[in-house]
Amino acid sequence: MSKARHAALVTLIGLTRQREDAALGALGEAIAQGHAAQKQLDLLQEYRQDYQQRLHTLSENGMTGSNYRNFTRFLATLDEAIVQQTRLVNARQDHIASSSAQWQTARQKHHAAKTVKQRRDAAWQAQENRREQRLTDELASRSHQRTLSRRGQA
Repeated sequence: MSKARHAALVTLIGLTRQREDAALGALGEAIAQGHAAQKQLDLLQEYRQDYQQRLHTLSENGMTGSNYRNFTRFLATLDEAIVQQTRLVNARQDHIASSSAQWQTARQKHHAAKTVKQRRDAAWQAQENRREQRLTDELASRSHQRTLSRRGQA
């Protein structure tokens, strides 16, 4: 393989490696954001459950109508926050899936570039081995011919 082709393949492998690393970094960031969004959703749901329990306990012991309305309004606000956070979690999960697909594609391209280089290196090495073998055979043949000619002269 020519030096130019070899250099081009080395450059291609470097570029595909950089793209794979960048895609992996983006996937890691997407996963971190997904975990953070899910944690926030879990906290909101836990908070809502606690508030629901408080409302239930207070209403069993008797509470004013305005306190009841305030509690139910706050629970409705929490419900809306949970809906919005659920949408965010779903969007984060979609982003994780997309980032994962991009990373897998980048990984496959990097692997393909390395495979092409390995095959070309192997073909070049086989060609070099054949060339060296021909040279060795030619030298051995010449040496044998000289030996035969010396025997014939003696």
